[in-house]
Amino acid sequence: MSRKLPLLAALLAAPLPAFAGGDSASLVIGGAGLFTLICIGLVVAKRPIGLAVTAVFGVVVAAYLTVQHSSTGESLCNINSTYNCDLVNRSSYSALFDGKLPVALLGLGYFAAMAWLGVRLAMGSAPKAPVVLALLAGLGLAFDGYLAWASMQLNAVCPMCVVTWTLNIVLLVGDRKSTRLNSSHLVISYAVFCLKKK
Repeated sequence: MSRKLPLLAALLAAPLPAFAGGDSASLVIGGAGLFTLICIGLVVAKRPIGLAVTAVFGVVVAAYLTVQHSSTGESLCNINSTYNCDLVNRSSYSALFDGKLPVALLGLGYFAAMAWLGVRLAMGSAPKAPVVLALLAGLGLAFDGYLAWASMQLNAVCPMCVVTWTLNIVLLVGDRKSTRLNSSHLVISYAVFCLKKK
């Protein structure tokens, strides 16, 4: 663990330049970036708890984007015309089925499901949770690819959306070890069952 401390310290210092702007957008984005890196640190140090905290943070970010989607007020993460949450979150790409289903609301449900699975994994009460988490995270990243394409069409980037994309990567990569361990346990259990049968 001591070897990982310098790396974690460097990661936690990465968002600090964002705070230098002093305005609310810089503070919000810098804070979100900092907490994202704290999630990475937790996944490295305490994998099950880190995955649960990462998913819960995703719920918070997605909930904010859901509220702002239908709000007339300006989002706290608008920096300029290029890095602008509202420009993306209220565009024609921000809702599915003719505007009836906001993408942010879909993300809220997604992260809520991931948080539920993450908490159950941390409690050790769901042996198949790692496999389901990995599957959902993979699907989430695939959808993030569509959202990245939509951002390119708009020539704008939603900073908070990028935070959710990063959280998805953390969930997918962080869950890989748990998935491998769970698969190994199933193989060993099946082998023991076969030996007892003989």
